[in-house]
Amino acid sequence: ARILEEGSDLAIEVDIQPRSNGRPICSGCGKAKPGYDSMSQPRRFRYVPLWGMAVYFVYTMRRVACPCCGVKVERVPWADGKSPLTNSFKWFLARWAKRLSWLDVARIFGTNWKQVYFSVKSVVSWGLAQRNLDDIESIGVDEIQWRRGHKYLTVIAKKVRQAIHVLDRFHVMQKMNKAIDKVRAAEAKRLEQDGYEPILKYSRWCSTTG
Repeated sequence: ARILEEGSDLAIEVDIQPRSNGRPICSGCGKAKPGYDSMSQPRRFRYVPLWGMAVYFVYTMRRVACPCCGVKVERVPWADGKSPLTNSFKWFLARWAKRLSWLDVARIFGTNWKQVYFSVKSVVSWGLAQRNLDDIESIGVDEIQWRRGHKYLTVIAKKVRQAIHVLDRFHVMQKMNKAIDKVRAAEAKRLEQDGYEPILKYSRWCSTTG
């Protein structure tokens, strides 16, 4: 490992080398296969910061000669695909993103908003893949506001198409009050047209005097 300067900040680079007798893992099938060759340039993977300094893994990726998948770049245990972020750093950013805005997280840890976004997305995708809905019998949901003008949206997973939609009391009474107001306004208008006093007008709420 070595300490180097990156602009006005310090960073730590850690060189990683494969085991001399280790076989690379095919990124296609996930099995150990014979090596084909090594990439010409090493890659840097961002790791969790240490003592306020950015930490990078530096590794020259190998290519795999897989009989099933063809020539593939090897799979490494600390990162996924072509991501320049280690999985540990993604979890680190995602945890901080629960406490701070994504922009603040990016500024504090010397990254950018897009990498924070992809870190959160990666962690959420992992959680969704691990989630088991088999034993769930009931759920409670609420709507979110969609656009302006009190337009609301409720999203339910595709796996609960057979679910029974139970309306809560608030929305039941809301619908009923709107229906009563509509009928009351129509009756008041009809009484006024027939020459009677529109006693239903402004009479939504009962009042008493004494």
